[in-house]
Amino acid sequence: MKFMCSWKVASKDWIAVTDAFRGLTATQRADVGPDVKLIGRWHDMCARTGVLILESDSATGVQKYLHQWNSMMDVSVVPVLDDEESVQALNELAMARG
Repeated sequence: MKFMCSWKVASKDWIAVTDAFRGLTATQRADVGPDVKLIGRWHDMCARTGVLILESDSATGVQKYLHQWNSMMDVSVVPVLDDEESVQALNELAMARG
């Protein structure tokens, strides 16, 4: 399952968050836990927001990763489908309607 995670950093916390993030190595930034795969992460630095896509069969694994940043920013998590998964679900729904 894929999860879209978005965040918003308060202006008062921006410097601390950016210092923490830029202090990580590329390997540390890619480490989202053993049960989670990082698909990608995008930042809107002017708005102090961003989004990342994670893939995992473990909601617990996703939550454990995000918990590291929870005290520094507001984070939301939503399960999402890619195009093929969406088409499959839509086809199943259409078939169920008859």
